Amino acid sequence: MFRITITYRNEPGATFNWDYYMKNHLPLAVGTSMRHSGLNFCDADKPVNDDAPYKCVCMVHFDSEQSMRNFCDFFLTEHPESKKIDNDENNYTNVAPEMVVSQCETDNEANKGNYRLKLFFPRQQHQQTLAKVPEEELRKLLDDNASVTGPLTTELDNCHSGLESDSLPDYWFIWVLCFSTREEAEKFASHLSEDKNRRALKQITGVDFELMTSEIMSFDMSLTEPHRVLADD
Repeated sequence: MFRITITYRNEPGATFNWDYYMKNHLPLAVGTSMRHSGLNFCDADKPVNDDAPYKCVCMVHFDSEQSMRNFCDFFLTEHPESKKIDNDENNYTNVAPEMVVSQCETDNEANKGNYRLKLFFPRQQHQQTLAKVPEEELRKLLDDNASVTGPLTTELDNCHSGLESDSLPDYWFIWVLCFSTREEAEKFASHLSEDKNRRALKQITGVDFELMTSEIMSFDMSLTEPHRVLADD
């Protein structure tokens, strides 16, 4: 599975109107983009804590790399309809979104849970090529912490680029852990934030990480229907 992760950083003075975003912006953006790419579906992560590193993290999913690339090209070529989507951002946020392109691997496609714990591992500035993600070591870390209620599903986003195919992404990889309840997600987040586990992750990856616990905001794809046809059809 391929996806584009769109982040809105929680910087000083940042605002984000979730009601407008879910009811107006996503129907416009997703519905319009579906006519220009093979976009499959999208959902968004709403942080459960005010001090989270991001106001919102949206994930747009594709079945093929070509479909994902068509989506990127739709925005990079400044199509009139993509400009309309960009201009709508001022109606729900004052934060400029950042996009990263990735290939996602999951161990349980059928069970996504209701809450996510996301760990963002940045690309170091001197890295001109991205190292292999240490998947086996990460899985071992989960096994070593089996005494704490673990995730239903794990997902690993191997980040390839920014929106432009020849650009370097801000992240090396994003590790996603899915849980049934907020309590389970926050408990595991607290556990991973302990010094010994932060040190273990730093030893495995060589970098510090950002962590966000969030509620999965499922998007009603039927809201996109008015935007899936051209206005003059």
